[in-house]
Amino acid sequence: MDYRLYETGYSDTEQIAGGEIGSRPTGMLEFGSNYYTLLGNNSIILRDSVVLKNSGNTPKLWTAFEDDTASWRVSGNVFYNLSSMTSGQENELAFEFTK
Repeated sequence: MDYRLYETGYSDTEQIAGGEIGSRPTGMLEFGSNYYTLLGNNSIILRDSVVLKNSGNTPKLWTAFEDDTASWRVSGNVFYNLSSMTSGQENELAFEFTK
């Protein structure tokens, strides 16, 4: 899963942070990769933490953090297979969450 984090009160287009959770190996299966197996109608919670440091260059952004008025948007893409990790067509799903 690739993701991008925005604070939309500061900027709807300037990405604050981003990254990926898990890995998507090409070709052969990677040992120790971060595939998450889901069977049936089950679910799993994926987590990541982002540490933001105040550089002093964005006072409007830090004011929103201090006043607890920040509005967030997380968008990205999830890559998955319907059959198994090693066979079947790879699919991609775009997502966007706001708070």
